[in-house]
Amino acid sequence: MAFPLAALFFLVTARWCLQVAHAGRQVFDVMDFGAIADGETDDSKAFLRTWTKACASPGRPSVVVPKGEYRLHPVVFRGPCKGYMELRLAGVLRAPDDLAAFRGSHEWINFASVDGLLVTGGGTFDGRGASSWHLNECPRNPNCTPLPVSIKLGRVRNVTITGVTSLDSKFFHVIIIGSQDVAIHRVTIRAPRDSPNTDGVHIQASSNVRITDTAVATGDDCVSVGPGSADITMSGVSCGPGHGISVGSLGRRPGEQDVRGLRVSNCTFAGTANGVRIKTWRGGVRPGSVVSGLVFEDIVMRKVRNPIIIDQEYCPYSSISCRHESAQLPSVVKISDVKFKNIRGVSATQVAVKLSCSGANPCHGLELRDIDLSYVKRSVATESRCANAQLPSVVKISDVKFKNIRGVSATQVAVKLSCSGASPCHGLELRDIDLRYVKRGVATESRCANIAGGIAGGTLVPPSCIRVLPTDSCNESDPSRLLTSEFEN
Repeated sequence: MAFPLAALFFLVTARWCLQVAHAGRQVFDVMDFGAIADGETDDSKAFLRTWTKACASPGRPSVVVPKGEYRLHPVVFRGPCKGYMELRLAGVLRAPDDLAAFRGSHEWINFASVDGLLVTGGGTFDGRGASSWHLNECPRNPNCTPLPVSIKLGRVRNVTITGVTSLDSKFFHVIIIGSQDVAIHRVTIRAPRDSPNTDGVHIQASSNVRITDTAVATGDDCVSVGPGSADITMSGVSCGPGHGISVGSLGRRPGEQDVRGLRVSNCTFAGTANGVRIKTWRGGVRPGSVVSGLVFEDIVMRKVRNPIIIDQEYCPYSSISCRHESAQLPSVVKISDVKFKNIRGVSATQVAVKLSCSGANPCHGLELRDIDLSYVKRSVATESRCANAQLPSVVKISDVKFKNIRGVSATQVAVKLSCSGASPCHGLELRDIDLRYVKRGVATESRCANIAGGIAGGTLVPPSCIRVLPTDSCNESDPSRLLTSEFEN
């Protein structure tokens, strides 16, 4: 009998130690609050009881969901809470198949007004979307009622989601709205290629959002950035299948906020409909919103249909809907200061770069540098197409001399030096220029833009727009000391 007594003593002691440890860590197990975990019983009330108790506890309380299958109807995990909350999910949460169970709710799991939250544990949020995708009218009807989102982060701060999976959402997998300081790290998001509107992560009216080392395979945008988003960072995201990483769509509704400050780097796209994309609707109400300060760099494309695309004529519906009067007007959204750098790989379409900007608001300050995209069909060159896009040249011009040029100009502007704002001209020299206008009695002119340094000397007709300080007050060999005037915009 000595051994069984010793074993019993060990089990009692171990359980007591575990309870003490849990008490110190403030652990709240959903099983202790009535969860059944049979995959059939609605465990929503047990989860809410657990959350409410943990939320009222100071420190760093943990809501623990052990391995098992838990059926959850729509729930709102509401703050503010007294401590920094943790949801440690080891099991599988399953959404209802029947949309009637949502009772008008637009989200399945809603974290609301929480400041300080960690969601982790290796578990799965199973949205059970396959039962509802055929009911989704949004791809065809602009006035549709969206299906429920799987996970909503609404008006939250200091939130991290890491090490979990979102599977087969009915609509968007994760939506971040009205929130600050949110991190999505090492999360897996999966839905079939043909699942409608299953965006991986949608960001709107939020700032300082970081998505890192995350794998997204969906039927829509891997990540979409909506109005009011600022300081968004994505790095190490693998996307495919899906529609790529998109800014937008924008401009559909009046009063939309700007999108400012986005960096997408070290990401991979495989078999997607788009790579990096900005999309805005035609038409819109003035004043339109602004898209500015975007950087897409160090990106690999693997058989992507539209690797780089700006589409300011976006309309995903039928040709009849898109021919609506307002849809025929150019987009009011203004796009500027966008950089595409070191993007390489294989395009599934011959047109690898498509910049279709608004006729009312042409794109300004676009930069494409180190783009190396080959067509999937070997020996056929890729192409680029641009409309209403003003791109500064990245070609560098320096040490160019114009000497002893004379005669008659058919235009009044006989000398025009219009250099790139991105790479101003250096070391230009104009000497002994004598160009008269064909109309006698009218002087010829010269115009300059973005001249970083140059020399003008000898006979100059027209007078040079390159100005230099007197040689006794500066060193002409130092371009930083040379002056330029009469700049054009």
